[in-house]
Amino acid sequence: MGSQALPAEADVHMIISDVDGTLLDSDHRLHPRTFHALQWLRKNRPSLPIVIATGKQRTSVIEIREPLNLDVFRASHLNGCVVYNPGGVVASEVGLDKDTLIQLYRQFSAAGISTFFYDREKVYEVQGTDGPIWGDKLRGYGESVVSVDESFVQQIQDGSVTIIKAAICQKAGPELEQSRGWLTQQYAHNAFTMVQALPFCIELIPTTGSKGIALAKILDLHEPKIQAKNVLSFGDGQNDVSMFEIAGYAVAMANAMPAAVEASTHRTLSNDEGGVGVFLEQLYGFTYEEKPYDYWL
Repeated sequence: MGSQALPAEADVHMIISDVDGTLLDSDHRLHPRTFHALQWLRKNRPSLPIVIATGKQRTSVIEIREPLNLDVFRASHLNGCVVYNPGGVVASEVGLDKDTLIQLYRQFSAAGISTFFYDREKVYEVQGTDGPIWGDKLRGYGESVVSVDESFVQQIQDGSVTIIKAAICQKAGPELEQSRGWLTQQYAHNAFTMVQALPFCIELIPTTGSKGIALAKILDLHEPKIQAKNVLSFGDGQNDVSMFEIAGYAVAMANAMPAAVEASTHRTLSNDEGGVGVFLEQLYGFTYEEKPYDYWL
């Protein structure tokens, strides 16, 4: 756990990375050291797949995808529930069922707890008694958040929105843990899987979706074939564990949640120190001179 020697360059045939807390720093900016490393790989190893694996929608990672031309590779979004082929074409998608979504809406709306519903492009906010605080936080992560009311239930029922996942947001601690208890006790075990990437947010995804399941799909689709043992993964959240369990190399950030650290094979510096970039420099043997943020724009 975290103590293995660096993999050999020849043994890494794919890189897959989480975004928030991993590629992005605490201010939601792409760290220049990490960008430099990824840019070096795109220039010097152009056929090496670099796969984004995030809980966010595809529209929320344009600032990473476009300058590095990552559209030529597949991607995993909404915690692996949507897999995209090169060019942004959907390869596979799973979502929560309508009855579960409506039950979530009604229960947590009645309790005054902020709830969020995600389709491929938007985040639908049902504000709780905390007001807009949690929606504003999610906007800070680049998500397109819009408020909805009771009429949203009808949109779910008639299929005018297709919801992939949901999230419950509250202050970390006893309040959020009480909600976790409700979710465990009042819903069928196969209604959803609870994952967590942010301390104030419990995400609910289909049991048929995860970052690990998405990685397996991407490997199955890729030609020529790549084995899981030749995948290098980076992450910081509990929602990265399923991906870590499949990838041959799993690198936890210094800021990672305990579950991610426990599942890792390697560790690196924090997201605020450009930890992904540091690890890649060591692996591929190139150097970095300090640069300002957004130097590539």
